[in-house]
Amino acid sequence: MAEDLRRIAKKMDVDMEFLVRKKEDFYKKNLAGKELTENEWIQIIRQQPQLLHRPIVEIENEAVIGRPVEALKQWMDRLG
Repeated sequence: MAEDLRRIAKKMDVDMEFLVRKKEDFYKKNLAGKELTENEWIQIIRQQPQLLHRPIVEIENEAVIGRPVEALKQWMDRLG
């Protein structure tokens, strides 16, 4: 899972924290405002999988979070 998350973050050119759902209660109560390392974020996502944004769609060298649906449609249109 760690390598999958690293690959996705790299394809999206984002920090690991970007993959975390910040509206979840667990995030608000325990993580908001904290600066964590990539490995710490991965460990948290493993322990609290509900925090991971989904769906995540990967095509070749790119990836996108599939929400909202409009963002996914724009991304797919751009890919052709």
